[in-house]
Amino acid sequence: MKTTTQRLTTTGLFLFTMILMASCSIDADNNITDADILSNELEDVIEDNDIRNVSVYLRYDYSGDTDYRMRHDQEYFELEDQFIRVRGNYYNLGKLDKYRINESNTFNYLELYFDIYY
Repeated sequence: MKTTTQRLTTTGLFLFTMILMASCSIDADNNITDADILSNELEDVIEDNDIRNVSVYLRYDYSGDTDYRMRHDQEYFELEDQFIRVRGNYYNLGKLDKYRINESNTFNYLELYFDIYY
């Protein structure tokens, strides 16, 4: 037969375990990164504007002046979680500085400006 102390210890240990498990699952849900948010935003922009291609611009440093230089011009792409793949190159959406929709006569494409040095 269990004593009162044993029952209280067992109950306390059970409650502690349940609280610990609940707090771990809450933390896991709060780990949304900027790249996750951008990925979701880009999915909506791509779908809403019938985007089929992207142009990718990367930063470059020319004699102390920093600007963007085109790396890919209106290429086919795929979104893969926190990355965008263009011609076998993966770009981390966490490094995306800005984007712009460019409307052309034949189709719309997306210009992506990354804070990655070329």
